[in-house]
Amino acid sequence: MFTVTVANADEWRVKAKALLSKRVPPTEISWVGEQQPSLFASQEVELEEEITVRVPPRFADLTRFVSCHREPKRWSILYTLLWRIHNGERRLLEDRADPTVQAAFRLEQQVKRDLHRIYAFLRFAPITLEGREVYIAYYEPEHDILELAVPFFMRRFRNMEWQIVTPEKRAVWDTKEIIYREGETRVGLESDDEYVATWQEYYGATFNPARLNLRKLKGEVPSRFWAGMPEMAKVHSLVQDAPMRVQKMKENQAADASALIPHEGRLSLKKLREAAAGCTACPLYQNATRTVFGEGPARAEIMLVGEQPGDEEDKEGHPFKGPAGRLLDRALEEAGIEREKVYVTNAVKHFKWIPRGKRRLHQKPNGAEMSACRPWLEHEVMVIKPKLIVCLGATAAQSMLGRAVKVLTERGSFFPGPFDSTIAVTVHPSSILRTTGEQEREKALRSLVEDLRAAHEELSSRSNPSS
Repeated sequence: MFTVTVANADEWRVKAKALLSKRVPPTEISWVGEQQPSLFASQEVELEEEITVRVPPRFADLTRFVSCHREPKRWSILYTLLWRIHNGERRLLEDRADPTVQAAFRLEQQVKRDLHRIYAFLRFAPITLEGREVYIAYYEPEHDILELAVPFFMRRFRNMEWQIVTPEKRAVWDTKEIIYREGETRVGLESDDEYVATWQEYYGATFNPARLNLRKLKGEVPSRFWAGMPEMAKVHSLVQDAPMRVQKMKENQAADASALIPHEGRLSLKKLREAAAGCTACPLYQNATRTVFGEGPARAEIMLVGEQPGDEEDKEGHPFKGPAGRLLDRALEEAGIEREKVYVTNAVKHFKWIPRGKRRLHQKPNGAEMSACRPWLEHEVMVIKPKLIVCLGATAAQSMLGRAVKVLTERGSFFPGPFDSTIAVTVHPSSILRTTGEQEREKALRSLVEDLRAAHEELSSRSNPSS
């Protein structure tokens, strides 16, 4: 009888290979942790000769997740599968009725669910460490998933110093390399009041009372995770206020800007702009500095439609004057489109935001806000009658096409628009600004330029069908 001690997946692979070389069946192995090992039965496992062990890619992937489970029998389950695959059952993992296969897949799913939770529920809080701002998060996973999860956070927060602390292990990222150290308990890692208030404000702004399902919420976010999620302290008050907020949403959905559209005399952009300045069709006007209406030639052939004004646009009162606007100017120039001949506007005319310290953090408009503002966009199109409408991002595309749009799959496509216009879809410049890495950002910009150039060529071909 072999008693085998294994600390991690790499050690298991080495010892499993050694056991296969000795042709030791699963029934002759006692993996430490599965039962009390016997000192008299224990034998060292050494690899006497190199052997080739070929396994399907699915088994390698399965091993990666199952080895992180805290189930003591995980090594026995994996070795049983490896033994059978090595001895001729090459398609074993396709047999979902096999008890050992079922056990392995069950462990894999539990680890993946734990991974999903750390992605969704981990919360970083800023602290000052040796004069630098470092973001720290504490998490208690069910399984040993920290090293599986770290690559996700390295990609997502590449340029931010952070640490993820668990009871067993700490991952430290300094923007260049990842280092693992000894873990610790939550003591000393509590968040400051400003951080908690920011998360609660964000959660309150994104909470949809019309879709409230408390039982489902507790199922998706078990109560044991609530202590590490500052926004969850606000759930009770949000649940109490839900009926009143639903009623307000219904009232807001019933109203739009149609009643504010001027109907006396000939309609013009000047009249629309003056009327929109006092728009209160949705609650966004309450926190915005001003209405930011579209700008450009009244007979422009090309109209660009974005999502909403940003922080700078809200302060200055002009669309596309912030970082995204400057990037758009560059893209238009490289695409051969004269910026001065283009009319630019947004699907929503007020800036939607929540506070984050001293910053105003952009928030995506919801369906009711888009519907309330749509009459302004429709009448801009009615006055200008552009030949080409380029939708920058999903919100603009949804407002123009009247349906949900997946920009990455529909970009570069052309659709029939109002007044015999053509509608094109591409990304919003702000998405390029959020891209990490200089090469990736430049590649994304090149794609936007190509979309704009293709749309311009489509316009030219329609204007000169014989050319």
